Amino acid sequence: MDSPQRYGMVIRLRPERRDEYLRLHSAVWPGAEQAMLDANMRNFTIFRHGDLLFGYYEYIGDDHDADQARIAADPESQRWWTLTDPCQEPMAPAGSGLRWAPMQEVSPSGSSTRSPWVSRTSPARASSRADSRACGSSGRHSSASALAASEGQVLLPSPRAEAKAMIAARSRSGSGPAPKAARE
Repeated sequence: MDSPQRYGMVIRLRPERRDEYLRLHSAVWPGAEQAMLDANMRNFTIFRHGDLLFGYYEYIGDDHDADQARIAADPESQRWWTLTDPCQEPMAPAGSGLRWAPMQEVSPSGSSTRSPWVSRTSPARASSRADSRACGSSGRHSSASALAASEGQVLLPSPRAEAKAMIAARSRSGSGPAPKAARE
């Protein structure tokens, strides 16, 4: 495979189990992490916003379904999930067999929308990444290793660039002045 496939997924964190989940992920079991590496997953990261968890990883293998099945069959991963699953509230469609709900990428790096994004680790350039697919067959993931997107860069929207783009668009359309926050 020339470039990694990117996967994103979401699940809810049960508020009454939040502290337990965060404690577990402060020291992820090496065996559970190794199972993901052996299944060609890289840069697996879980982000939290309130009680919403967002998972991201890059897949470098050739058979995602088979690699996901390998993780699902791994005894160490299965033991890990007996601890983490009760902390989560699935968001995947009923009957799908998934816990994490797959997400579709809407703005891949390298597209025409790249200009308002800046790299926080390398401001001089933003990397180009391949299109991703939604989360695969098992939908279960448990590591919290550091995010290192293509070439170690994390792309985040630049509030200043977004505000400038909004001001420019409004002035071209004649829709009036930009909101105060965008002018500052």
